[in-house]
Amino acid sequence: MTDWTDGYVTTTEYTAHFYPYLAPSVQNFALLLSGYMPVDLSGGYTYCELGCGRGYSTALLAAANPGGHFWGVDFNPAHIAGAEKMKAAAGIANVTFLEKSFVELTAMPGLPSFDFIALHGVWSWINAANRDAIVSFIYSKLKPGGVVYISYNCLPGWAAIAPLRQLMVESQRHRPEMDAPSADAAIALAKRMRDLQQGYFAANPQAGANLDMIEGMSRNYLLHEYFNRDWAPFYFSDVAADLKAAKLSYACSNSLVEQIEQLCLTPDAIGLLKDVTDTTARETIKDYFLNSRFRRDQFTRGARKLSQQERASMMEGLRLVLTGPMPAFPLQIRVPIGAITIPAEPCRAIAEALAEGPLTFGELKARPGLSALASQAVFQGLLMLAAANLVQPCLPGAGEERRRESVARFNTAMLLQPAALESAMMASTVLGNGTSVPQLDQFILSLQAAGKSLSPLEVLREMDARNIKLRQAGVPDGAAANTLQMVEAALEEFIQRRLPIYHRLGVAP
Repeated sequence: MTDWTDGYVTTTEYTAHFYPYLAPSVQNFALLLSGYMPVDLSGGYTYCELGCGRGYSTALLAAANPGGHFWGVDFNPAHIAGAEKMKAAAGIANVTFLEKSFVELTAMPGLPSFDFIALHGVWSWINAANRDAIVSFIYSKLKPGGVVYISYNCLPGWAAIAPLRQLMVESQRHRPEMDAPSADAAIALAKRMRDLQQGYFAANPQAGANLDMIEGMSRNYLLHEYFNRDWAPFYFSDVAADLKAAKLSYACSNSLVEQIEQLCLTPDAIGLLKDVTDTTARETIKDYFLNSRFRRDQFTRGARKLSQQERASMMEGLRLVLTGPMPAFPLQIRVPIGAITIPAEPCRAIAEALAEGPLTFGELKARPGLSALASQAVFQGLLMLAAANLVQPCLPGAGEERRRESVARFNTAMLLQPAALESAMMASTVLGNGTSVPQLDQFILSLQAAGKSLSPLEVLREMDARNIKLRQAGVPDGAAANTLQMVEAALEEFIQRRLPIYHRLGVAP
């Protein structure tokens, strides 16, 4: 029997992080903004994540979207065993986990056809045979009009840094398997070489700076990101050419910022790209302007292009919500072209309206302070807030009660796990997605889920018992001793500022 790992790191499990851009609602939002017909989520759709790791993203999305059926595929038995335990603990009926390699998957009978197929990062960490197997799977199992989300390390951004990864791998070639001590040893050698400032490191200061970032990564993530036997960044044109064999064509970036070219390209760059009419060439050249290191792309099989009238009509019914506290305007955010200012108007009025709860775009335009404005002005303000990740698309009100029950089971099960979640994301009834919940807030919510008192004294005792430390100015994280006064202030901030957001998003009952 050949080595089942196929050169992929299996000594250490991958992280349990959640990636919100995998959600069907986010993928549909990207399609709609680009003028493509979204997938109908009203019932019975199917979703498959290839290389689902420990299954947290797949399980959360299934819990937040009980109207769809989700499949998670990973060849690592430890990952799938953990995913099955999570599924059972949360009582998720609409997710199936498979312990299969990509090659085995293509020959598996009885699988449904899928509306969504997603693979996050996987394409860069596998060999050509496995990439061919993925293309074959997509060819045979993606529905007409279906969507493929694919993210990958890309060029030219990796050009100066890829040799650093190779250096670390070469330094540990004598080891039969890669583990955390191997990664530590590789980083230590690379740092000593950097300090000599000769050759590669002298000519590539970006590689030296990247080494410091690598050292701070969790070893679970680092081993899977850098130390697989097969590892490669790709030009966009390479990926597009490979996926063409599965009848796929490029639809859009999954990144909203990259869909708004004024936020990521200078006027001169936009002017130059106007002369590039081929989509593949344009996307590849754009990566040179951005020095892109990672892409999140959406490809479709025959998705219909919407007319302007159809797109405008569908936008009217798009439901949106403010996902955080009310921001102070004017607001500065960082985008690829630098810092930009989000203006107070109409963005303040939009945020205030959506802070009250979800509204469709049509309802939003009719609100006081916005009804007198042109539809395009409101739309542009909305896009700016969405680009700043302050506003997100959410699911229709229909079916919300069913989602609420499923999300409550999932979040409660995750909060009551004996160990703190690695992921700072919890399921949202309203978004049909995950949303950020800091560790301290998860801890407080876990006390509620366990029926414990939220009196400051009881919370202080629970925090000390679990060795959870509050941050204190001028004191390293985890070094300060909690005090009753600190806990009282933290609880008040949680209850006054953040708990209303969790209620608004359907994270907490």
